[in-house]
This record gives sequence, structure tokens and C-alpha cells, in this order.
Amino acid sequence: MKRIALIDIDSVLIEPLGYRKAVVAVWDYITSLMQIPPLPLSAQTMADMEAVGITSEWDMLPILIASLWQTILAQTDSIPLPADGEVLSAARAFAKAPALPRITSISIPKIQPVPNQFPAETAWEAGSFPALPQALGDNLLRNSRDPYLSATTRLFQQYVLGSEKFQQTYRLPANVQSPSFLALYDKPLIPDSIRNALLAAQQNGMLDIAIITSRPSLPPDGIVNDAGGYAPEAEIALESLGMANLALIGFGKLKYIGDLYQLKADQLIKPAAAHSLAAILALLMGDDKLALDTAINWAVKKNFSAFREILPQQMEIHLIEDTMGGVRSTQAAVQLLRQMGRDVYLFCYGLTSGNDAKRSTFENENIPHYENWESLWQVIAERLNAP
Repeated sequence: MKRIALIDIDSVLIEPLGYRKAVVAVWDYITSLMQIPPLPLSAQTMADMEAVGITSEWDMLPILIASLWQTILAQTDSIPLPADGEVLSAARAFAKAPALPRITSISIPKIQPVPNQFPAETAWEAGSFPALPQALGDNLLRNSRDPYLSATTRLFQQYVLGSEKFQQTYRLPANVQSPSFLALYDKPLIPDSIRNALLAAQQNGMLDIAIITSRPSLPPDGIVNDAGGYAPEAEIALESLGMANLALIGFGKLKYIGDLYQLKADQLIKPAAAHSLAAILALLMGDDKLALDTAINWAVKKNFSAFREILPQQMEIHLIEDTMGGVRSTQAAVQLLRQMGRDVYLFCYGLTSGNDAKRSTFENENIPHYENWESLWQVIAERLNAP
């Protein structure tokens, strides 16, 4: 029996305080350009967004800004917004308005997930922000994964990486001068003892481990990154945890293979089957580029002819996630493997860290959930040691 563990990074292995602090920093930057009274952004608001499927800060920021601007524009039509819809120019335009309504809170729209589409774009196409002009909504809510096209993502990356690393990674000038918020604020969630037990299980051949994350990452091993644009945020996290040698399928690797096949990354990243499938195949093949290529052929092109022989007849997949995106991705990957005649047993473990919204989401989906690694690991360890 081949046993595989797929593990998310943010809110699972690491408490992503750096990312959340960066969201607040960008929010404060843009609201300061607007010259409105301080409007604090709470950690609970971001946790609640994550629990309902808005799991990436790249989506959170444009949705938050759009929600704020929708609230204002719904009450006044006197804002001299730029015709080209440039986001930072629009923020400054609010400061020039003769009077703005006082905003004490904003309402985040409910977003029905759409396959192969990121939540920010889904919200825009669903008409969630009707007061925003077309050009402004397009600039704000589309291309949220591209720092070259998205102003909010570009600002966010400056705080996440730090100004110097941002300029090295993207070959762009920085708007702000900042240290890396990842280095300053991220904290491990997994206790050292359990991390060591996981790594020992892999070393002893009881379990193979791969990381599936939406974090930016480097391209596949052996690919020279001359053009820039690949931020090693997933690698930074694993290095800080002492888990740098684990197989990793992050956003950068999916973007790389997507570009080769002329596919958008949102067609490949969780909840798409290709994300979890690529991680499983990376463990079986020992080559992440080949695994990514095979995942595209199996999950997207439905071409199952190549490399079927590398699949063991029986597998256990143990998934540790804090949101349903990874669950959906792994469920879809397991379904594909079963269609290929393999016996695959899937065990999903939700990690809530005490968040009520996450707990409720897992309960609604009948996913066993645990408040911390200690209670979760007890269950996994018993299964690993079962005959």
C-alpha cells in the first residue's frame, strides 16, 4: 500500500501572519491615498473570507477594495474617477471628492465558486460591484495573479517579499520601502515533535509527503528563471520549518506548465484536480516537471495513455487542509485515479485552529476536523500504524 500525505502551508504548517499583515498594509496604503478616516481591517474579516473560499490574499485585496468603493459609489456619483481605470489613480481621485459618506463597515459579497476562475474575477463577472466603472473593475478584479497587471497584487508583493527582494524578483520599481513581512511575522503552527515524526515516517518508508500550496514558488527544478517573476515564498516557508527537502507543487510551478500549454493558472490550481494530481505524481515520478506535464494530460486533456504504469494498484491519500479548495482538488484527483482502475482511499483532515467559520464549513461538508496538530496527528499516527 502506497501512502501519501498532501499538506497545505498557510494556516496548516504556518500561521501566515506575514501575508495578513501585508493585506492590512496595502489596505492602509490605499485608504490613506483616499484620505478617508481610518477603517481598521480585522483578522476575523480575512478569516471569514478564507472560510468561504476566498483563500488567497491576491483575491482578498481587490474584493475588499471593490467592496469599499462599491459602498461609497452607491451613495455618491461625484467622484472624478480616471477614465483609464488605473487603480492607484482612482484611490487618489476619492481624495479629491468634495465630500464622501462616512464608512464604518463594508459588506463582502457572497461569491459562488466558478470552476477555473479566481474569486476576484468571479465576483466582478457576477455583478457584485455594479457602481464600479468597467475599466476600473477590470483593472482591480481581473489578473489578480499577475503583479505586472494588478496594482493591489504588486503592492502586496512589496510588503511580502520586502522592497529589495521585490525589485530583484519582478524587475519593477517599488512604491514603498519595506522589509519582508514573511520574515518578520510568519509563525510555525506544526510543533517540532510532530514535524520530526512526519519526516521520520517519510524516511522510514511509511509515508511520502508532498506540499500543495497556492503560495508563489519557483518554477520546476532545473528550469532557469532568467525572466524573473517567480517569487520563492513557498520555499521560504518550508526552509523556515526545516522541511525544505519535501516535494512541492506551488503556484510558480503551475504557472510555468500552464504557460507551456497556454492554460491560465486558475485552470490548474486547487480546487482543480491538476494541483493535487501533480503533487501525487511528483512523489511517484521523482520529477516535478514530468509530473506537471502528466497532470495536464490526465486532468485537463483527458489523455490517460502515458505513464499509467507508474501508478501503484493501491494507494492511501491523506490530505491536511484548512479550506475546501485543497479538498476539492484532491477529491477530483482521486476520482481520476479510480477511473484509471486504481484502488485509492482518501482521508481528509480539516485543521481549523479554532476558527468557527472553518469548523462550520468542514461540518457542512462532512469533513473530519481538528483544532490543532496534536489532535490531528493522533488520528493519522493511529492509521499509519494500523496493520
